[in-house]
Amino acid sequence: MNKLIPALLLVVVVALAYVVFSTGGVPTKDEALRFVQEDLASKYPGALQDIISAEKDGNNWNIKARVTFDAGTPCPTRLHAEYRYPEFGYVVREEWITRGEKLGDCSVCVGLTADKCLIFFEEEAVIASHTRIGSEEVSRYVLAHPDAVPTATFFGEDNGYAPILPSESEPIPQVYYNVWLVTWHSASDSSVLDVLLTKEQGRIVKVWTPA
Repeated sequence: MNKLIPALLLVVVVALAYVVFSTGGVPTKDEALRFVQEDLASKYPGALQDIISAEKDGNNWNIKARVTFDAGTPCPTRLHAEYRYPEFGYVVREEWITRGEKLGDCSVCVGLTADKCLIFFEEEAVIASHTRIGSEEVSRYVLAHPDAVPTATFFGEDNGYAPILPSESEPIPQVYYNVWLVTWHSASDSSVLDVLLTKEQGRIVKVWTPA
């Protein structure tokens, strides 16, 4: 019996050491986010950056960030940067959403069938608003207003959008769901042009100048 006591104590010590050393090096969420944010600023200077998600997986944090170059222009470039910290440290996996002005490709859904074209992000909506079929008026506006700045807002299943058009006289405007509203504004002549397009297929629904 006496011989078992040292052996049991050794097992307990080893178990405690494992717990201490296996958990002591796990960063907190704030530490992991700070690391990623500092690395993003270093890797993508001048780009718009924000964290999309941060999930703990064992001793690591899986963090996804959004990086946008040329935000507020007709051809923004968006990528998602994915980290597994601290296991992979500074190694980042990049997923390009739009290639935009930075990579010389201002287009979306090219080469895709209609059912495969989905507009998930505001950068995609901005590009689609002046490049998809039916956007000729928008394209002319953008060319005539080099200072025009776009903003994109999504309206889903629960918060549809009912555009009020100057030429419409219906007392109850039609409500659209799962659509993007892209508003182009030029400070040079205070003009505004609105574009409504679908999330699925990126189809231009309406183009109008607000009243």
